[in-house]
Formats: sequence, C-alpha cells, structure tokens
Amino acid sequence: MRLIIWDQNLKDLKLMHNIKELTMEQHKNAERQEFVKTLMSGNINKQLYATYLFNQLKCYSVLEKYALANSLFLDLPGIERAPHLHYDYEA
Repeated sequence: MRLIIWDQNLKDLKLMHNIKELTMEQHKNAERQEFVKTLMSGNINKQLYATYLFNQLKCYSVLEKYALANSLFLDLPGIERAPHLHYDYEA
C-alpha cells in the first residue's frame, strides 16, 4: 500500500514538473506584460483592478463549477478561488 501511494506521489510530482516546464515560456511572457507589471507593483488603478477581478471571477467560476462537478478537487480542499475573488471584488 505504501509503495503504491509513494509511486502515485512520484507520478504527481513528475506531472507537475512537466507542466511547469511546458508553461515556463508562457509564464515568462505573461510576467513581461505591462499590465502584470502594474498589477504586481501595487500601484494599479482601482477601476482597472476591479475589472481584472471581475474577469478573473468569471473565468474561475466556470472552471471551478466543472471541476467540482467532475470531482477534480476531492484531494484539494480549499483550492477554489472564485469565492475569494468575489469577496475582493465586492470590497
């Protein structure tokens, strides 16, 4: 039993590493965008930040709806982001 769990954990780690490698260039490109620089600086206009949160909320709400419906979050308690985005948007 322990060997099976360890083997699955190793497979999960390899998958996460592969995903990180496969998306590294896209991640670097995203970090170079002016909007991301502004967002990360903490000097973002309140209206622009509200628009960003609203759009993120729409995306995460749909993704999480289907992930929950397909039991994809069973081993990831608290992974949902939509409620937090909603809270921040309303604040």
